[in-house]
Amino acid sequence: YKKALDRLYKQVQGQPRTAEGNFWHKLIYPNQVWLDGLYMAQPFYMEYEKLFNESKNIEDIYSQFFNVHKIMRDPKTGLYFHGYDSTKSIFWADPKTGLSKNFWLRSIGWFSMALLDTLNIAPDRGSENWNKLREIFLDLCESMLKFQDESGMWWQVPNYPAKGKNYLETSGSSIFAYSLLKGYRTGILEDKKFQDAGCKAFEGICDRYLNTDSGNLSLGGICLVAGLGPEKDLRRDGSFDYYMSEPVVQDDAKGVGPFILAYNEYKQLKK
Repeated sequence: YKKALDRLYKQVQGQPRTAEGNFWHKLIYPNQVWLDGLYMAQPFYMEYEKLFNESKNIEDIYSQFFNVHKIMRDPKTGLYFHGYDSTKSIFWADPKTGLSKNFWLRSIGWFSMALLDTLNIAPDRGSENWNKLREIFLDLCESMLKFQDESGMWWQVPNYPAKGKNYLETSGSSIFAYSLLKGYRTGILEDKKFQDAGCKAFEGICDRYLNTDSGNLSLGGICLVAGLGPEKDLRRDGSFDYYMSEPVVQDDAKGVGPFILAYNEYKQLKK
């Protein structure tokens, strides 16, 4: 396992970066930061640093989160845009800000998990950087509560409830159920309203999308995939209509995995 971890860490060390110092989302998306990418790298990066590198690079980890907060957060809603192009040249980006057009629920969810898991892994709990990261997580959770549907779930594009083909989406709602419940359990969120909202979210998913098919449990309402570009895929332009165009499926791992994580938190609470 250590050999595999070292290989992954070597990839992290060599990952190209934007002008601000953040990892590119992938090599095929040069100079771009997507919210999902923070979850892909940062919790692993922090845990490796803590266990095997004497935490020498944790300033880099904090800095990448702080850049996203500074650049990608919308001050009006407290939500975060899905993507950012530091060159401001890709077709889906605003030429002045470099930001994509909309908020996508699951990407904001992955960002919340990245914040939460990194906070819980970090070796310097209570430091200035840790407290700043905690405030970013708290602010995001407060903002998301404003957009929580009465069902407990959140919408695929969370700031346009019931607009057109918009729908209550399972994977992002499961992620936020997990983030709220675990955030409260681990003491990062201190107000019980977050735990209550997490329970409401999990129960709402069960009520709407958990069903039995031929004797087997099945979970519906999952957005299969969503992304931005590249240049050869102009359909993925970050518009509202684009996010509505991707398939909605049952039992995809990107929905089932977060649902199981949320259930684990819910089960501990209900015990």
